[in-house]
Amino acid sequence: MGKQSVEYQSIKKQKLYAIPIFFADKQLMMSIQSITLIFIFCTLSQAQNNSKMENQALPCQVIYQIDVNVISKRPDKTHIPAYKFALLNICPEREGEIQRPVISITWQGKKYFKEFERVQVFDNEQVAKTYAEINNIPMANFKDNPDSVEYVESLRESGVLPQDLRQDLVVLEIEKNLPQTWELVQTDAQKNESPQKFSLKAKFKVWELNENKINAPINPNTPAQELARLKKYGQEIYPQITFSLHQPWRAEELKAVAMVQGNIGDSPLTRFYRNTQYYGLKLLNYNGLEDAFHSVSYLAKQTTTYQIYEIIRDILEPKTILGKAQNAKMGACLVGDDKEVYFIEQWAEWEDKYLDKRLIIKGLQIVKNQSNNQPLRNEKGEYNAGAQGVLKYLVKVELPQVRTNPSLVVVFKKEILEKTTQQWMNETGYYFYSGADSSKGKVYHSKTGQKYHIIFPNEAEKTQFLNKYQASPQIYEIYEPNWNLFKD
Repeated sequence: MGKQSVEYQSIKKQKLYAIPIFFADKQLMMSIQSITLIFIFCTLSQAQNNSKMENQALPCQVIYQIDVNVISKRPDKTHIPAYKFALLNICPEREGEIQRPVISITWQGKKYFKEFERVQVFDNEQVAKTYAEINNIPMANFKDNPDSVEYVESLRESGVLPQDLRQDLVVLEIEKNLPQTWELVQTDAQKNESPQKFSLKAKFKVWELNENKINAPINPNTPAQELARLKKYGQEIYPQITFSLHQPWRAEELKAVAMVQGNIGDSPLTRFYRNTQYYGLKLLNYNGLEDAFHSVSYLAKQTTTYQIYEIIRDILEPKTILGKAQNAKMGACLVGDDKEVYFIEQWAEWEDKYLDKRLIIKGLQIVKNQSNNQPLRNEKGEYNAGAQGVLKYLVKVELPQVRTNPSLVVVFKKEILEKTTQQWMNETGYYFYSGADSSKGKVYHSKTGQKYHIIFPNEAEKTQFLNKYQASPQIYEIYEPNWNLFKD
């Protein structure tokens, strides 16, 4: 695999596959005789994104026009629809278990009725279309069919100029962190063959020899002798890694692949493959990587292909940020417990259910330099930016989920009014929503009052909350949800 572009031909089956390869790396302090088995999962065929493609599963994100003014602020309470384009998640967690709005979507001639959660709202159609182009998200076509969604012409599939690749924030972050001896390039051949391809390439050459080292004895050569051997039998190459920007994830891919810290026995490269492909980087080929089938000779100060992997892995490793959700002049942000301000990329503001709540979120951290320094807060008290002219953004944000974050169910006594319970829950300072699990049954439900799921950033704060409030006079009970028990 190290020398060939990986092509995946499983689009009809719509499944993920894992290809086992053998890998042994000196830089991982393994002996040549030790073998690490790495599974590089392969995604579906890199199909061209256009409306002519058939039998593609409906992606989990679409851009659609919805009424975003769900609560009128007018004194007479008259609801005037405010239709805007919004990015929607149509594969929400606990689909079918809680009440959500539903939209009809026509995809490749077939109509679907999908629950959705609003991810973000765009200022206008052009901003929405630009987001769809850069991120390859299907968008509704209201000129011909109001519920039909299809891919717009995308950076990742069209023949746009190579420099347009640098509109992508994460690609820019990778390029910014490359050492001076490496560069991001897109050749004419790559552009003509597949416009979404690009390479990270060294500006120097090394000697590489293809050989099977699985059962070979330990190499006794000195570095000078090894270099001489590789020059005699190997070839001179530029170390490089070639990627392709990937299509949007389908539901089965989102469930199978996530930004992860790794499991016991995982090597850093294993996490790298998973995390890059989650973001949308598909590994095509590489050169200059010492493994069970390749010997490579680097000079002492030359940055190796594996070290470039490490740089990208650190960028794509999700950062976990704990703090308070705030709205700012520049958009939604999280004021972290570390006193840093993290802006949520492309989010104009938080939804009311998150605003002013303590949250723990994950995302890729991107750093941008400001053109001029501004104070942390303006005269209105809004957060402007981080210190020293640096803006920190979180991309590919994962919000708290009730089944993955510490959570409790707060049950009020039956006589407590809903208005009072809502106020009580808001004052806790944590994200919550109405509802409970199914472990208690109808009798319990009928004799108790309002119920809410409340989500905490960590176990310690959950315990503190339980100790503080479980004896409150308004509370009937506070308990941990049991998602495996269903009554009635």
